Amino acid sequence: MPCMSAHMAIATKLSKLLPVDKDDFIKGNILPDLYDDKEKSHYKIKGKIYEIPNINIAVKSLNLTNSLDIGYLSHLLLDKYYFDEYLTKYDYDLFKNDAIYRDYDILNIDIINHFNIDIDYIKNVLSNYLKEFNNKKLVDNISYLDIKKEGNTKVLNKMEFLDFLDKASIKIEKDIINIISKKN
Repeated sequence: MPCMSAHMAIATKLSKLLPVDKDDFIKGNILPDLYDDKEKSHYKIKGKIYEIPNINIAVKSLNLTNSLDIGYLSHLLLDKYYFDEYLTKYDYDLFKNDAIYRDYDILNIDIINHFNIDIDYIKNVLSNYLKEFNNKKLVDNISYLDIKKEGNTKVLNKMEFLDFLDKASIKIEKDIINIISKKN
């Protein structure tokens, strides 16, 4: 899955472009990762290499008049594009030796700066969510936003990853608009 800051980058950008309640949309963008059963929460099916969310099945179970569910869909769409488009250019399993997670820690500050993410605002929204959804995974995800490691990435290219997120945000916005218009 993409790192927490990547999901918050998409949430931050799209919350300004879509007719959603910003706080609920942000919460929805983290919600799939808070469940223990990722197969169910991510509606997983076989992708090109990795398992990806089955967007068609997810859409059937989501209430897309609800900002939380629209955020949930946004999360799933980013996962889908990340696994089926961005990571497929690599010819090995990037998750095997955990190097990708070290890269996430290094890329974190670049993603936050590139997307002008208001970390204090995001942390406040998600911390308030703790009252509704008491979950250690939520605490852990909030803490990932504070990681600011220096160094060079081993697997992911910083500029390529930021470019991917920029392009993915445009695709996700269009997808959400199209899906909602078809469902209504």
